[in-house]
Amino acid sequence: MPDNTNTTVRETHVREKSGISGFAFILGGVVVAIAIVGFFLYGGFDGNGAGVGDGGNTNVNVEMPATDAPATDAPAAEATPPAAEIAPPAADSAN
Repeated sequence: MPDNTNTTVRETHVREKSGISGFAFILGGVVVAIAIVGFFLYGGFDGNGAGVGDGGNTNVNVEMPATDAPATDAPAAEATPPAAEIAPPAADSAN
């Protein structure tokens, strides 16, 4: 009997390339494109290189619309009479 009984089995596995990597690349490109469009759509930057939210002006000025009618003075409301002019409560007639 021979002393050398080494047997080598070689198998070659052929795998078909799946299209999932191409799909992931396209999906990633779509996500980046949507992010860029959203950035500019919702504010982007203010044009001089600074981002929005860098301490911008948040003051709001509200102006009344102009009217053609002249302003009229409203009549003065009647004031409450002083305490001395208020009639005292009716006396109890049970005495």
